[in-house]
Amino acid sequence: MIQLNSSSPKKSASLNHQAVADPPRPAASVILLRDKVGGIEAFLLERPQAASVMAGVWVFPGGKVDREDHRPGQGEDEAQTMHRARRLHARLAHESVDPPQAAAFMRAALRETEEECAVRVSIDAIEGWSRWITPRVPSMSTKRFDTFFFLAALPDGEEARHDGEESVQGLWASPIQALERYWKQEIMLAPPQIMTLIELSRFSRVDDALKHAGDRLLPHIQPEPLEAADGGRIVAYPGDEAHPIAQSLIAGPSRLVWRDGRFEPPGGRFEDFFTGLGFA
Repeated sequence: MIQLNSSSPKKSASLNHQAVADPPRPAASVILLRDKVGGIEAFLLERPQAASVMAGVWVFPGGKVDREDHRPGQGEDEAQTMHRARRLHARLAHESVDPPQAAAFMRAALRETEEECAVRVSIDAIEGWSRWITPRVPSMSTKRFDTFFFLAALPDGEEARHDGEESVQGLWASPIQALERYWKQEIMLAPPQIMTLIELSRFSRVDDALKHAGDRLLPHIQPEPLEAADGGRIVAYPGDEAHPIAQSLIAGPSRLVWRDGRFEPPGGRFEDFFTGLGFA
């Protein structure tokens, strides 16, 4: 386990109540993983306090899909990109993205990973993990995104680091260690990162996580926000009684509850994050 600094300032966030009329902006994120003794670790970056989106929140490397990401490349690299994009398209639960658009998400994922943490990942090394669409009333932002999350093993010889602009700190931690730091309010996480780390805690090897990702339909997660009587927020996911999709698509609790400046599992215990995973 990592050493937790009990003197660290408590991290909390503000809850947004403003509805956003704009459509979600396409974005992509890469969850970099590495094998360590005792299990896998994921790389997280802390956003600056002055950032316009997710200020002070720890996120996976990523960002918006730019115009250049829609421009096809040339030769074998482009052929491989389109091959991988068609494979990703075949795994989509909702076919609202065609292969050229899927390719743009993948190019953005690789570009943002290199820009934000100086790691170059090849197109054939990333695997689609999930797709998250911000609801019309975002919880921790006033902007909406349609984000494709990808998994990738840290390539040999590469070293992930923060860039000092888009991020101010970097952290390698096992999924459970990152969630422990969140629970102790040493770091702040948003719901997509929380739920992703919960699901990744099931795997002890990077190859196992990548295989799991490639063998399933890409989970399409559009949270259902519900206003609580105390002025807080409940965010329901597929499989929850309050969500229009009855089938569960991701591991962990079917909802998160806003309490005291952060999201928690309904039971209010750290162990409740791992409901149904077999080691709660």
